[in-house]
Amino acid sequence: MGIDDGYRWRKYGQKIIKNAPFPRSYYRCTAPNCPARKHVEGNPDDPASIAYEGAHNHDKPAPGRRGARRGRPPPPGPAPRPVPPSPTAPPDCC
Repeated sequence: MGIDDGYRWRKYGQKIIKNAPFPRSYYRCTAPNCPARKHVEGNPDDPASIAYEGAHNHDKPAPGRRGARRGRPPPPGPAPRPVPPSPTAPPDCC
């Protein structure tokens, strides 16, 4: 599924090209404020079909960090609020 160049990319567009077996896909780097973009036209496993635009302004991310939160419990959130009694419920006394 594509060539891993060490950076993380987010797909932001795709265009169908006439008489081409693959669409052209557009990606941008996921690092904040990074101007790098990648265009893939043709087989995503062929390095000749990948064109880069701009340069990364950061180091490559550490490998193996994707989905690092998986398997961990979610962070604690606000405590649940108690449910007020329904105004139509009968009183608890008698």
